Amino acid sequence: MVDIKRTLEAKEIRESIFSDPDLPESLRLFALAALHLWETQPERKAVKEFRRENWTYRTLRLMGRTGTIEELTPGLRHLLYDDVPKYRPDMNARPRCLGTMLRPAGAPCTREVRMRTMLVNPMTGERTQVGACKDERHQAQTNATLRAARQAWEDNGSPEPKANSGGRLLRYFPRGLEELYAWVDSYYTRGTKTPEPKPPQNIAGIVSLADHRNQKDT
Repeated sequence: MVDIKRTLEAKEIRESIFSDPDLPESLRLFALAALHLWETQPERKAVKEFRRENWTYRTLRLMGRTGTIEELTPGLRHLLYDDVPKYRPDMNARPRCLGTMLRPAGAPCTREVRMRTMLVNPMTGERTQVGACKDERHQAQTNATLRAARQAWEDNGSPEPKANSGGRLLRYFPRGLEELYAWVDSYYTRGTKTPEPKPPQNIAGIVSLADHRNQKDT
């Protein structure tokens, strides 16, 4: 017997999945296949069709993937890991040299970077790609800024950044996914949510936590 309520609910969710611009094709297919399993669950029970495989593996098979559970597991882990709610620095942003020019004095360097690294925000723990050009003076300036920022971060209690990505499947499957996230990423903390994105901060000028506090007081 067809469950009309479940069918209508599945139709609404399916339309949302199709119109979600944040879902890459792999996650979209996974969500649609999992939704189909949920929608047809009463029918499978009615004909006593039971399988010992976890629903995640049945979902992969609906997506067209084949193999044993052992063969499917690496692909399942990879697919779900990309959706674990966590902080991910922007690796597509073009890093800039942290050195300053002598002429005009103090002007930012616009040369191509040769050394790439991550600059930590002392207040939030967020990381930003930065670098230094081939100029040894600029490399020294960059290293000094990196050391000062890390020291300020440690003085502030080494805060960890909030999640800024992932959690897209939670929009459609609020139950059971957190266990899967913890399975694929041992660092995942249950209850982690992905907040609305905020504009990036310019943190290159924060050389110490004390200086930052002084700026706030003035």
